[in-house]
Amino acid sequence: MAVATITVRTRATRQQVLATVRSLPRLLAGRQHHFQPPVQAAMARVGLAAQQFIYEAFRQKSLGLSDAAGLRWKQLAPLTIRLKRRTAPANARRVLREFDDLLMSLKPPLRPQDAVPLPPLRRYQVFQVRPGRVTIGTNRPHAALHHRGVPGKLPQRRLWPKIGQWPAAWWGRLVRQLRAGAIDVLRTLWSHAA
Repeated sequence: MAVATITVRTRATRQQVLATVRSLPRLLAGRQHHFQPPVQAAMARVGLAAQQFIYEAFRQKSLGLSDAAGLRWKQLAPLTIRLKRRTAPANARRVLREFDDLLMSLKPPLRPQDAVPLPPLRRYQVFQVRPGRVTIGTNRPHAALHHRGVPGKLPQRRLWPKIGQWPAAWWGRLVRQLRAGAIDVLRTLWSHAA
């Protein structure tokens, strides 16, 4: 079985290294008094990874397919398709894709491995990094109505599943990004201890 390893060289003492490793959970959880840029970048990595699979799932559902969580959107009514052919012929059959503002507001602006403490935002994009958490989403008008649905008027088309229903593969990607971000934090802390 292949094992991935990483070697980090530091001039820090063994006690300094152990203290740094022990402080990592408090730093990432936001329970440390300072919120350093490397910790913000680690949290941003997780947010960008989550945005990526939410974006990919949106694209699948808009084409009438199920996403990795098993969600599938109700297809458009024939009248809606005819009306959309006038304004957005290329996307006439795609659900919630008339002009792609909503889709693009969910697309990550960077790859997770390129994360910076404060990633740039796309139009209507919500991306907030706070101590111990990252909040992602969209403030595109009517997005919440589509996400929740309006009984008798608008079918529910969840933009993302409830967190408890996220597939194991998504959690695996998030954990890998958090692990990589934690390694970056340790490298930075050890380079300052040297």
